Amino acid sequence: KVFMHHPNEMPSVHHQGLILPYDTQTTIIINIKSHRTNDNLRSYSSSIRKCYFGDENKLEFFKTYTVSNCLVECETDVLLKACGCVIFSMPRNKTTRVCQLSDIECLDGKSFFMEEQDQLDCHCLPPCNRIQNLITTSMDPEMFQIDSNE
Repeated sequence: KVFMHHPNEMPSVHHQGLILPYDTQTTIIINIKSHRTNDNLRSYSSSIRKCYFGDENKLEFFKTYTVSNCLVECETDVLLKACGCVIFSMPRNKTTRVCQLSDIECLDGKSFFMEEQDQLDCHCLPPCNRIQNLITTSMDPEMFQIDSNE
């Protein structure tokens, strides 16, 4: 599996990424798109301009605001409120309890991960100034096919 993320983001390969078959030639094209928002738009609320500037919406566990980091913190908060614990890979402070096997009943059926992000009330807007990776792939399974008649 291949996953490309911002260097200041917590990698979450199980949420995102591209599964590459072992018997296929895969070409990956990465285009980078820069988004810049004029500072004059600061006077509008984030809900109107649909983004956060760098000094808005500070995160508890991450120095750099990204949508992915915001969602990780939101998911962590939701799970902590629902079960009183967090999964070991989630960010936490020293007093936060890590979920144990005895918490399985609470955790069972709860999928607080990015595939259901629209069901969470996270308010994770994109940064107003950001770089976006646009990834295009093409696969050629014929490249590695072996003729069984040989």
